[in-house]
Amino acid sequence: MPSNRQDLENYQSFTYCDDGEHVGAFIREVNGRYLVSDRCDALMNMEARGISLTKKRLDEIRQLLLKEGAELNARGEIIAWATEKDVGAITSNIIRAGILASTLSLDWYQPVQAEKFESMVIDYLYHTELRDALSLRENVYGLSGHQITVPVTIKTDIPKYVFYIKRETRRKLE
Repeated sequence: MPSNRQDLENYQSFTYCDDGEHVGAFIREVNGRYLVSDRCDALMNMEARGISLTKKRLDEIRQLLLKEGAELNARGEIIAWATEKDVGAITSNIIRAGILASTLSLDWYQPVQAEKFESMVIDYLYHTELRDALSLRENVYGLSGHQITVPVTIKTDIPKYVFYIKRETRRKLE
């Protein structure tokens, strides 16, 4: 453990549920004991995915965390206290607790329906000044030779194709 007041960061190859975000734990020495925390990463991950964290949902998370020997504090951090002997085990518990809290959120996540999203974007663009510069749902041939439908094309000398990409697909491309 570091003897100064800096936190020790511990990021794992484990990820929250289905979005590829890595789980981390942070360790700080306080008066001879160690505070192990996720620094709100689990809750911020849920909120970043559009999940509303109601009091009922936070209570569900709290109940789950108690079984893992952790707690959810008022700032939204998953925390537990450790001694020098058990800091490794407690760090593992915090990481596991973050992953488990994230699994609860799978039932709360309501993905945007692709067709509905596409329709909303097209409707919005169609009712703007761009209307005359757009071509909607155009069929073109891709590099593979397959015919694909492009949701929106901006008409220019060289057409500009506008696609939307799901978050998980975008991460695979990066």
